[in-house]
Amino acid sequence: MTSKRIPSARTNQSAQVKVQLDPVLRAKTLGDQAYESLREALASGALPPGQRLTVRGLVDLLGIGFTPAREALNRLATEGALQLGPSRRLMVPSLTLARYEEMVTIRMALEPMAAVAALPHFGDADLVALRIVQEGLLAAKKKEDYVRVLARNREFHFSLYRRCGMPTLLAILESLWLQTGPTLRLLYPAYYRQWRGGVNHAAILAALAARDAQSLAAAIRQDLQDGYIELSDQLRQNEA
Repeated sequence: MTSKRIPSARTNQSAQVKVQLDPVLRAKTLGDQAYESLREALASGALPPGQRLTVRGLVDLLGIGFTPAREALNRLATEGALQLGPSRRLMVPSLTLARYEEMVTIRMALEPMAAVAALPHFGDADLVALRIVQEGLLAAKKKEDYVRVLARNREFHFSLYRRCGMPTLLAILESLWLQTGPTLRLLYPAYYRQWRGGVNHAAILAALAARDAQSLAAAIRQDLQDGYIELSDQLRQNEA
C-alpha cells in the first residue's frame, strides 16, 4: 500500500500567508498626474468642444515627457472623454442634443440620490467649506471669469457628492461630468447674465443647514433643470 504524504501544518500556513499578502502600493506616476490634471480640466469645462489635443501640446503645457503625456491622452480616449477627429487626432468631444438629454435624465435621478445620501455625513465644517466655494464662484462670476465659474461649480457639487459613501455612484457621476463638462462652455457668456445657479446653490446650502433631504433633492434637480433648458436650446440651434 502506497502512503500519501500529508502536507504539514507549517506548509499550509505558509501558503495561506502568501495568498493574503497585499500588493505593494506605488506612488502616482507622471502619467497618472497628467491624466488627473487633464481629466479635471475636461470635467470642469476648461477645454472647449472641438479643441485638438496633442502629445506635444501636453508636454509643453505640463512640462512632462512624451511617454506620460501619451499615456494620459490614451487613457482619456479609452474612457470616451476624448474622440478621434480628422487625421485620427484626439479632440475634445462635442455632445449631440440626444446624447446630452440622455445624460441629464440620468443625472436628474442620480445627483439628488448622491446629495441625500451625503446629508448624514455632511457636518458643520463641511458646510462652512462649501459656502467658501460658493463665495469663490460668485466672485469669479462678477469678474466674468467663466472658466473659473465652471470649475467652482464642479467643486461645489462634488464637495457634497463625495460624502455619499457610495463609490460606484460617485464613479458614475464623475464619468457623466467628464463627458458633459466641455459642452458647458457653450452656456456662457449669454447664459450667465441671467444665471440662476446662485439661487439654486443658496437653496442647496439652506437645505443642508436645515438637514432637509426633500428640499435638498429638489434644489439639486432645479439646478440641473435650469442648466438643461439653456444648454439644450443652444445645442438645438447648433444642430439646426
